[in-house]
Amino acid sequence: MDFDPDHDPLLDDDEVVDFLLYREMERESARPPRGGCLGAVLLLLLPPAGLVLLGVLR
Repeated sequence: MDFDPDHDPLLDDDEVVDFLLYREMERESARPPRGGCLGAVLLLLLPPAGLVLLGVLR
């Protein structure tokens, strides 16, 4: 990203802080999402597994 002195500040009045915050936001958005899949699988599998286990124990 090139520094353009004619732009309006996006996030802060200081252009240097604005540039650094923008770069950090780009870096954060480029990261792949973490987690969630294992939690969803456990949420979907534990109740039926528990019901099956209770049925076997009776």
